[in-house]
Amino acid sequence: MSKKLVSIVVPVYNAERFLKDTIESVLAQTYENWELLLVNDCSSDKSKEIADEYLSEKIKWIDMESNSGAALTRNKGIELANGEFICFLDADDLWDKDTILYCIKKNINFGFPEENEDDDDDDSDDENDNDEGNNDINANIDEMDY
Repeated sequence: MSKKLVSIVVPVYNAERFLKDTIESVLAQTYENWELLLVNDCSSDKSKEIADEYLSEKIKWIDMESNSGAALTRNKGIELANGEFICFLDADDLWDKDTILYCIKKNINFGFPEENEDDDDDDSDDENDNDEGNNDINANIDEMDY
């Protein structure tokens, strides 16, 4: 199984005091298949200069046309994200090195079930349906390619 791309959306507004450490916490992730979208909400400080040191194929800077607030800035990031999963990280927050890996392990089969090729789109109960939740969520974790 290939590693699924995780898009990390960071709304940036005058975050020069924190942005370097936030980016470094993403760079330190043990799960490596991610993209970082730094969505600038018309900052007037040196956030862009700080981000410029890190921009690459994995780390992108996106400018909002006008100051729009965190919600619309996140929405812009979602619109431009390429990942199968989307995470939000504020520009003044830090992640533990295993944050993405932990989230993938805990949520991959719960929030985003694999495609079912024989899905007939009806509401009938299948033999494997379980109203108590998916008992197989953790069964596949050790088999996954991280």
